[in-house]
Amino acid sequence: MKKLPLIVIFVLLRSFSSLCQDTYFSYAKMINKAEMAIVHQNFKQAQTIYDSAFAIKSKKFSKDYYNALVCSIIIKNIAKSEEYISTLIDRGALLDNIKTDTVINKVMQMPFWANIITDYSARHKKAIKKFNYPLFKELEFLRARDQHMRGREGSYKVWGDTIKKLDVINYKRLDEIFETYGFPDEELIGNENPRYDDLPHYIILRHLQGDKEYDRSVVMKKAVIEGRFSAKYFAWVMDYENDERHNPEINFGVTLYYEIDNQLYLDKFSDKFKLKVNRNRESVGLENVDDYQQKILYERKDKRFNFGNHSGISTMSFTNEQDKKSFIEGFK
Repeated sequence: MKKLPLIVIFVLLRSFSSLCQDTYFSYAKMINKAEMAIVHQNFKQAQTIYDSAFAIKSKKFSKDYYNALVCSIIIKNIAKSEEYISTLIDRGALLDNIKTDTVINKVMQMPFWANIITDYSARHKKAIKKFNYPLFKELEFLRARDQHMRGREGSYKVWGDTIKKLDVINYKRLDEIFETYGFPDEELIGNENPRYDDLPHYIILRHLQGDKEYDRSVVMKKAVIEGRFSAKYFAWVMDYENDERHNPEINFGVTLYYEIDNQLYLDKFSDKFKLKVNRNRESVGLENVDDYQQKILYERKDKRFNFGNHSGISTMSFTNEQDKKSFIEGFK
């Protein structure tokens, strides 16, 4: 069998990468439409749009199937509810997580639930075999190591040096995993809790990005446009760990509101700044700032859905009234 020339292999890889990007952006655009239909409380339309998104040959996120399931429960579409809950189980959802979720556990009252229970054990075993379960468990261990000293009394102030040493070990191992498997996504390791889109290694990446010696923003952005990594989590990491939060060149406008004494204050964006932020958001398949703002406010009042918004509203606290007053004055 003849070997393909290197230039042919390179062209094929570039073409495949371009196809992944095109399908991801098509998928992301459709998901935004579905979420905006939810914002306008047109749940039947949202479900139809979700189905169109799921038909696109792109990697999917369990969070989106979760929201589609919530829509089907609201409009009492039993067939679609069975389809979505079955898909979530096939993607790794644990039965306990389904039962304890007060939003989607409504499916337990539907006629197909007895069959779900009967088939669950076999389906879950099949899912574990399909996924790289040992890698999932290792990533869970890395997350536990990331959190262990941070969660102890004194945290960074007392254990800063130890945290740094453990982080370096985690970072090196994560790089080895990226080299071996690519960026771990739901199709590789599954998702046990479909309401959320933060897999075990996400929190490590957030802390990693805060250490400028281990900047992996290029790796993360590539994973986003390949459909492997949550764009909203990526934007949150970049804004959260960025020292220059209001630099439009690198800002995704993640935090739009500040909450003080249950009162919301909207961050002020100049037209020029907003234009750049929207371009940054578009570059990773995110909705524009105006749509994002509507989703933040809707999610605040209807907690059945999860659009994956991280820190859209930042709750503020102050040590004295003067500091609080000065902060509020900045919004006038």
